Amino acid sequence: MDSVVLMDELDQLLTAKQDVVYNFFNWPTMRDSQLFVIAVANRMDLPQHLAAKIKSRLGQSRLPPSLDKAGQEDQG
Repeated sequence: MDSVVLMDELDQLLTAKQDVVYNFFNWPTMRDSQLFVIAVANRMDLPQHLAAKIKSRLGQSRLPPSLDKAGQEDQG
């Protein structure tokens, strides 16, 4: 059975060693894993603050916030 983990506020889970975040992103790469991880963060520059070992586990899909015509974030 496939499972999905939604990690909201990913930027709040970062520690100096970043072990928790690494383990979540590494889990789907394990043999026979049926886990999908979706992460949400408030910081647009978050990937630049992640350790290289975590970056190697990230997919290439990023969804930036939508902007209105004036360049302001859409508040919903």
